[in-house]
Amino acid sequence: MPKGELKISCPIGLAHSHLEPILANYLHKYPNVSLELDLSDKHIDLIAEGYDLAIRATAQLPESSLICKKIYATEIITVASKGYIERFGRPYHPRELPQHHCICYSNLKTPGRWLFTHKNGEMFDVTVKQKIRCNNGQMETQMVRSGLGISRLPKFYLKEALEKGELEILFEDFERPEVSVYALYPSRKHLSAKVRRFIDMLSEELA
Repeated sequence: MPKGELKISCPIGLAHSHLEPILANYLHKYPNVSLELDLSDKHIDLIAEGYDLAIRATAQLPESSLICKKIYATEIITVASKGYIERFGRPYHPRELPQHHCICYSNLKTPGRWLFTHKNGEMFDVTVKQKIRCNNGQMETQMVRSGLGISRLPKFYLKEALEKGELEILFEDFERPEVSVYALYPSRKHLSAKVRRFIDMLSEELA
């Protein structure tokens, strides 16, 4: 039976949109487990900082000794608020982005280089004007909702704002790239019951 403390790192937006009910279900099911939850997009050293696992969304994982289990995939969407569009106009093609204010995710190696694929198969990248650079997707979402610029984020950050009609999706003629959500943990060989059961529950609920 799982017991002890479970220490998890997870991005804020993913925790709010997907993780809350899973954590509640897990703790009800396994009452002998306590939880330490770090909501952050920062890069961490799982082993040195004593985490049991981290949940991360990325298009490509860096080389690592960690075990990586893919949980599910989500779309990346380019969006702007209605207020921004009214003030600065709507870009109809990604090549117009250098004339616009863009909000970029600074944890990427090249935050100002956005790759696009047209539905006809044409691939190209655009170097955007980095009005704001930010290392937190939740804060990026708030800034784009406030009309400060155009942003490109995983759909789980944008779900609420899209449902409320606060944001508009740009470039519908272009394919939406995907990022995968992974559970990262130090070792499969010595995986504790509390971690194994949590990963199983993640896979069941999000797959």
